[in-house]
Amino acid sequence: MQWIEQLQGQTVALDTAPLIYFIEQNPEYIERVRLFFRALNNREFKVITSVVTLLEVLVYPLRGGDIILSQ
Repeated sequence: MQWIEQLQGQTVALDTAPLIYFIEQNPEYIERVRLFFRALNNREFKVITSVVTLLEVLVYPLRGGDIILSQ
């Protein structure tokens, strides 16, 4: 996808929503976020996020006692 190509070599600020969509395999967004995380895994660009994002992503699995998912 062209938007992924435009990220090459860049540092991208990542919000909470794409992480949650990816973790939960949200059917509406999974293909787009899968492409994003695949490119990230291939080190095509760098990502920064905040501690707040980490906390927001961890709330659900920790409340549910899902230690494996939270790790």
